[in-house]
Amino acid sequence: MGIKVGFITGARSEFGVMKQLILSMLSDSEFEVKLYVTGMHLLKKYGSTYKEIERTIIPITKKIHAYDEKDNLKIIDFTNIVNNLFLVLQSEDIDVLYIVGDRIEAYGAALVAHFLNIPIAHYAGGQITEGAIDNIYRYNISNLASIHFVTSKFAAENLSKIPTINSSNVHLVGSTAIDSIYKFLENPIDLKSIDERLIPNGYALMTFHPATKSNESIGSIIIPCVQEILDLGKQVLITYPNNDNGNSEIIDAIEQCTNDDNVFLIKNLGVENYYCAVYNSSFVIGNSSSGIIEVPYFSKYTINIGDRQKGRLKPRSVIDVPCSMDKIKNTLNSLTLINWIPPKQEYLYGTGDSIKKIKDLLLEYFKR
Repeated sequence: MGIKVGFITGARSEFGVMKQLILSMLSDSEFEVKLYVTGMHLLKKYGSTYKEIERTIIPITKKIHAYDEKDNLKIIDFTNIVNNLFLVLQSEDIDVLYIVGDRIEAYGAALVAHFLNIPIAHYAGGQITEGAIDNIYRYNISNLASIHFVTSKFAAENLSKIPTINSSNVHLVGSTAIDSIYKFLENPIDLKSIDERLIPNGYALMTFHPATKSNESIGSIIIPCVQEILDLGKQVLITYPNNDNGNSEIIDAIEQCTNDDNVFLIKNLGVENYYCAVYNSSFVIGNSSSGIIEVPYFSKYTINIGDRQKGRLKPRSVIDVPCSMDKIKNTLNSLTLINWIPPKQEYLYGTGDSIKKIKDLLLEYFKR
């Protein structure tokens, strides 16, 4: 019998990070995998992304509903997450719960696992995002975890400074998303799988989420930002925000842009299509963590707007810009002059060997 690893996923971003690790474990007799799908995956409003998981060879162990289609108060969401996860996990036979990142679903899962005495493997702790409330969720999950897989040297140093964390259980492995990107780049899918009207290297990929710990009005800059990109002769491919408080303002602004034939809205691209969209884009703009961690590995610029990702380690291909249209316009024009050629890759989040490292470390941990 192998180590029984339970994975929790509540959004595309999490599943994209863990997908190749799960596939690797499924083909390895040293591991048994259970996958619990919850959160935004089960919402039609955000694209019902559990269907993407069903199209893979990864079996879903349980779908755990936490939200309804309406935008509830986060306290209600959190209560549902904790209650429903507890009802499921108390009867599940798993040796360790693998939790990615910092979302509210991840925090709820960590609390449930803690009170059920299930060891927690936390991936991507130690990072700092000063402009998002997820920062405190990430910190608290790290304090509850038994073993830590961190994505950068900066994050490892941060975790090792916390007195309640055993630094010998903090492991710098890099990002498993980079393993997935390298695999994608071996055989990229056709852009037509997204929309045949999109022009390769002729569009910007835009993803904005609410800035939950700042007063930035993200919704107010979306329409002028889209227009500025169109004026540069580029198309715009937009994806939906996550379900954090304040997302309705962003969605309303996005919907107002879709009357233009050169603006394309896809609520949720899924893992493979997201990589395809980045690969074929001219550049990426928004405030998503993927713009900092994943996009640079496609040799693309990211224009990172506002404070949501403030404090996160960023390569030189990520350009930080205040939430101001004047500043955004200046940046777009200056990068146009150099023809969007990004600086040399810095490999801040690993070199594509994270999955092997994580598996080896889990085996060593349970042997101890």
